[in-house]
Amino acid sequence: MPNSHGESQGDHNYVARRTRSTSSDDSNIQLNNISTRRTRLRRGQVGNTDHDYSSLRALSEEVIDVAENEPNTEQSEEQENSHEEDNNVDEDAADGEVEVNDLAEVEEEVNDLAEEAQQMLTESLPHEQPTSDEGSEIAVGPEPTPLDALPGPSIGADSAATDMPNNEVSTVNLVSPSPPKKRKRLSTGTPKSNTPRLKSSDGNGLDEDEEDEGLICPICLDNWEMSGEHRLVSLRCGHLFGDSCIRRWLAESARQSGNKACPQCKAKAAIRDIRCLYAKRVRAIDRSEEHRLRDQLEIERCRSQSLQTEVSALKMAHQLVTIQMKNLQADNDRMKQILRNGGVNSFSYEASFAKNKQLLRLQMQRIYLERTIELTREAGCRVLIHAEQHSCILASQKSAQGLFPGYGVRFIDMPTFRTSTFLHASSKLLRDICLSADQQLLAVASMETRSKLFDLRNRQVASTYEPGDKMVWACAMDRKERVNVLYLGSSSGSTYTYDMRFPENILEEYKTEGDLSTVINVASVSPCNDFPHGGFLVCKLQSLWFYEYTDSGITTMATRLPLDGPFFSMRYDAVHETLLVSARCSVRHPQSRYIVGRLEKVDNTTTLNVKVTFHGSKATPVMTRCAQVAVEANTLVAGYIQDVKQLALFDVRREQRVQSMPAQEVIYDICPVYTSDTTYLAGLSDTKCRMYKLMSSDT
Repeated sequence: MPNSHGESQGDHNYVARRTRSTSSDDSNIQLNNISTRRTRLRRGQVGNTDHDYSSLRALSEEVIDVAENEPNTEQSEEQENSHEEDNNVDEDAADGEVEVNDLAEVEEEVNDLAEEAQQMLTESLPHEQPTSDEGSEIAVGPEPTPLDALPGPSIGADSAATDMPNNEVSTVNLVSPSPPKKRKRLSTGTPKSNTPRLKSSDGNGLDEDEEDEGLICPICLDNWEMSGEHRLVSLRCGHLFGDSCIRRWLAESARQSGNKACPQCKAKAAIRDIRCLYAKRVRAIDRSEEHRLRDQLEIERCRSQSLQTEVSALKMAHQLVTIQMKNLQADNDRMKQILRNGGVNSFSYEASFAKNKQLLRLQMQRIYLERTIELTREAGCRVLIHAEQHSCILASQKSAQGLFPGYGVRFIDMPTFRTSTFLHASSKLLRDICLSADQQLLAVASMETRSKLFDLRNRQVASTYEPGDKMVWACAMDRKERVNVLYLGSSSGSTYTYDMRFPENILEEYKTEGDLSTVINVASVSPCNDFPHGGFLVCKLQSLWFYEYTDSGITTMATRLPLDGPFFSMRYDAVHETLLVSARCSVRHPQSRYIVGRLEKVDNTTTLNVKVTFHGSKATPVMTRCAQVAVEANTLVAGYIQDVKQLALFDVRREQRVQSMPAQEVIYDICPVYTSDTTYLAGLSDTKCRMYKLMSSDT
């Protein structure tokens, strides 16, 4: 019986060991399957599909079942062998330690496999990628489905934990604790752009600084406008600015350093490089209503100024009429007194009247042809000027040399009346020439878009001025306080001022409201009692303007003088402060007019006090220039009468025409020439220059 009990006990132990070895073999088989599965996953042989994901899920559950059954088997064996001896207990303990180590390796393998499976599933499923700093669009997909939400047998809490011999609980977590790696998808959108994007409504996007960057002018840090002075423009380099800001920047940089450059990239820039942009996606402030109100204000201001000028002219006319009425009333009272006295003292009255008339008598001035100077055989002479310090006359003419075609200035020596140097100036017809105050510089305006400045000391071009794309018709230089200022009048109706030392910098552009006709003459006005800072006159085809410099000497106040056009010439005598304007015949005035007046101020409003008006031709098909000649205490006006082909001489003091001379060729320009002992009148025709000598007589 003891032997049978021992044999049965030995058989029982053998069965237990066999059972443990069988369980161990099953674990090895499962581990081998796990290792094989992991290797296939690493090599990419297992596809990232839902089927593979379910297979991985079932495999993980099988591994967990093995981990659950192994401790239960060990617990049953320990209960059956509780009555064994100490040697059997030691052997079972050793086997338990080996099995614990195997279970730890299983858990480690399961965790690694779950982590890799989770990573591969995360990569295979579409997911939301982070917003790119480059501004590219990122595709957004649904989040990956958690493992617990997938279909399959649920894993209970009891099967997730295993009782260990050291009373520790090990939990198998199929979800990897590390965050999933997100890969950026390649975008097919537009590349990186400097154009800012508005901030999204949900708060995602650019911050406030990045949003404002690119939407404001980098010079004044103010928003761009859709129209007006601060509208959106760009330079040739592509950078964006406000119109008024970049114009002021280029002007100041040219004045300070002599170079005009872009404030951002320092590339060379000019006023002509400014281009207006008509962008639809640029955020700009709509100030159209403000500009409309400003335009209305400017119109009302011009209307008010026009009314003030009209009122001033009416006041002046009223004063003149009042003075005449007082004189006539005085003469009437005197005649009545003589009649009351019965004709007594009538002889004394006649004697006093004759005496006053004798005092008012002036010497009669007449002109005689002295010399005819042939300049060229080809027509093209237009303008004339006298250079007193050089003792010569400068006349424009067409070049006679085939190697240098175009137009230039011919020097005529006064003592000998002979032609000398020819200065080539332009490829087109000359419209105007002027001299500086010291008569060392000569400015030329031709039918080109630019004007040239010559130095008469070396007969070379000193600088070139190009205000725009319109022809330059008139030029003038200032005197006294602003000797470096050059005025240019264009065919677009604008008048430009330059500092002759900086030919690329336009100081100011003057435009008149309501009249965009061509500027035909510009003249500077020196400071005087009525105008302490001086100014300049601008004669257009349809209107006459005076720009007075204010206290600062920089800003001006424009005033339209009360004269009716159309005009074709203007001359200002700085010595006697008299203005001569010639007007063409029109519907209101059937004859051409020569108007002599003086600039005055009445109630702080500039006006023209007209002294006398002479009438000339009934037809004016050609634009000609007149001249005023100062003789002693009198002023003479010389002009060409086109319909009768005569050169007429008018006396301002007598207010009448005093002489007419025949002139078959059209005299385009007339210039007074003052010498030490004689006064001449130079008349310029198409090809010749005629010199008329001025002589006085008592009759």
